[in-house]
Amino acid sequence: LGSEVAYGDVLDAVQIRWRYLSAAQAQVLASAMLEAELHLEGFSALFDANHDGLVTAQEFQLALRRLLPSLSDTELKRFGQFLGQRSGEKFSLGEVIENLLVFAPPMQLKEPWMHEMLPRLRSDIEAWAESQDMPGKHAVLKFFRAFDSNGDGILSFGELVHGLLSIQSADMPSLDVHQATVLAEALDTNGSGGVSFLEMCRLQPAGRGAQKLKALQLAAPCSCTALMFLHREALLHGCQLLDPDGSGHLSASDFAAVVAALGGVAGRHLTQRQLEVLEQKLDSEHVPYRSALDQFDIALRAPFK
Repeated sequence: LGSEVAYGDVLDAVQIRWRYLSAAQAQVLASAMLEAELHLEGFSALFDANHDGLVTAQEFQLALRRLLPSLSDTELKRFGQFLGQRSGEKFSLGEVIENLLVFAPPMQLKEPWMHEMLPRLRSDIEAWAESQDMPGKHAVLKFFRAFDSNGDGILSFGELVHGLLSIQSADMPSLDVHQATVLAEALDTNGSGGVSFLEMCRLQPAGRGAQKLKALQLAAPCSCTALMFLHREALLHGCQLLDPDGSGHLSASDFAAVVAALGGVAGRHLTQRQLEVLEQKLDSEHVPYRSALDQFDIALRAPFK
């Protein structure tokens, strides 16, 4: 720390995070999958085991089990529902990706022209995809398969630049070679020198994930997170008192009531709005309270000097 310590900065830099929240799990999963450089066929096989182009609830759960082996069956089911999967429904692979990418970190658009160029580029890909006699409806998937010339499931910068330039309208081009290369570098999230299908899908507009973004905002740490972290044992005891059968679960409202009672005893009274936000975060009639109270970590909000 040195001879002098700016203690206010040090204390403000500490952030307590509650990893139980599904939105936080979705952020971690989306980031990890972008870093993993999954080849197209491997990614497809992960979610679409029978290769019929659709993802069933069972296939989705099996994929999440492989990706998140530490979660219980109840947590996996809840997480799948959070990402939009419902029992009996089938998703296209494109829909699964769109739901996941809502939680991915934003693309790093380093030059001003890139913000204006992306909508035009999306339109070019959609228009090109409609003109192609290829199976499937997902425009980026058609583009990816058409320009993956060596079939290795990853687009090299050369393949991607060639594809972006090829689909443009001859009378009104949107990109030159330099700009297409800069966009390829922006899509290459993990700096591997190639672009995976998942990275390429970040060109898709995110408007259809508005409700997921709202849920993500609800999942931001609230002022009661520190209270819960500091008094986990007391909260566990309070939950057990409301769970005489020892099921290990409480409703979201009962869990919030225990937190509110503890806040009163600890002199940190919570407002009604804070409790409503907590219930919205939990969004479940079966909160596994022991697991919920065991999923905190401490991180630095920002480096301090």
